[in-house]
Amino acid sequence: MDSKEPVNLGKIVGIIHVLAPYFILAKEKIIMFREIIRPFDYWAPALFGAFLVFFGGRFLTTIAAAEAIRLVGVEKLADNAVILWNNFQAGVEAALKDDVPREDRGAQSWTKDKAVRVLRIFLKTLDPKEVQKALEGLYQVVLSVVATLRLRFAAAVTLGCAVGDIFRKAAELVARPRLEEALAPDYHKWIDTLIEYGCKASGIMLAWMLERVIGALHCSLRGAQLLVKHGQEAANRANLLPQHLKLAEGSPTFTAVVGAVAAVGFINQVATSFSLPAPLALFLLPLSLVEWTLTLFVGWV
Repeated sequence: MDSKEPVNLGKIVGIIHVLAPYFILAKEKIIMFREIIRPFDYWAPALFGAFLVFFGGRFLTTIAAAEAIRLVGVEKLADNAVILWNNFQAGVEAALKDDVPREDRGAQSWTKDKAVRVLRIFLKTLDPKEVQKALEGLYQVVLSVVATLRLRFAAAVTLGCAVGDIFRKAAELVARPRLEEALAPDYHKWIDTLIEYGCKASGIMLAWMLERVIGALHCSLRGAQLLVKHGQEAANRANLLPQHLKLAEGSPTFTAVVGAVAAVGFINQVATSFSLPAPLALFLLPLSLVEWTLTLFVGWV
């Protein structure tokens, strides 16, 4: 192969060079936003609680994944991500500083020799032990999330199949005569299969609905506890709630208020079929995409 022939590796490095500044800018904007909202940190648990109370059932898969990450360790995940990013950034900077003219950084001008030289410099700059340790940490997080989500999926499928088997005989009495009338005699051999898998599919759908209802109830209770506990603490710090009116956690009044808030949130979620109001649906579209992706991932992995 001619060493002057352009290769895809050069295109990849050129794309990385173009996109890297945008990632750095996004990181700086996130840090800036974090500093702006830092004075209101004590409101964050209460707001998160309110979100769980009224919308937790809509994002059960995402919440389960976040809980799995929390159990593994959010700080550990962040540290590993920072290690990988620092190594990547150092490798890119070292590779692009190696007497590569700016006009030669385009995708069309990268040949095999240039791409191989840049790749060697990139790999030489990385710290293998740091990268290996960070990748192992991220892999542990991924395994934890996959195991948690797959466990929920397996439980729903098992329950759904069991429910389907229970109603199979009743479905045969009702569905078999109608299917025999609707299908030609040559296809009657498929009736048992259709009834069996139809019952199992219906059972799995029912199990997923029950899973969502139970998950929404749990989110409402957990969110109500966060909202009442941290909401009154935040209001007290902001001089909006006198100290003598603060409810003691675990007291009958505190428990009653938590139960009332949870009941309102749970009934609202069920009444709206776990949907979001239009303005909030647009605002939470990225989170909805994450929920959809995780649900699809669980079903296909």
